[in-house]
Amino acid sequence: MDVAKRAEGFREAVAKLGQRGRTTPYPKKLREEAVDYARERRAQGATWGLVARELGMGLKSLMNWARQAERRGGKPEFRQVALKQAEVAVSGTGGGLVVHGPGGVRVEGLDVGGVAELLRRLA
Repeated sequence: MDVAKRAEGFREAVAKLGQRGRTTPYPKKLREEAVDYARERRAQGATWGLVARELGMGLKSLMNWARQAERRGGKPEFRQVALKQAEVAVSGTGGGLVVHGPGGVRVEGLDVGGVAELLRRLA
């Protein structure tokens, strides 16, 4: 099913439910469907805001559902990291990959095998 049809189906299901609030939560199946859709779209490069607009729902709700699903053992969302060739002055070996992670994390002087091991351990 294409992206637009899935989003439209979700919006229709929500419309059938009527007004939602703190005391009237969305059904679990519908929340899981939204989180699965969000993961797919995020893997394609869409932002959380865009995904929430496509689904016609609040950004904070969608992000909370995804976080809750991850805590319950769902698939974690992978975040993009940048790899680039750099000079490493400290090691004196000259070169190596530098991994920049979210929140300013920086790992220097890795070869491709080292990056693969880092990603394996983080997963």
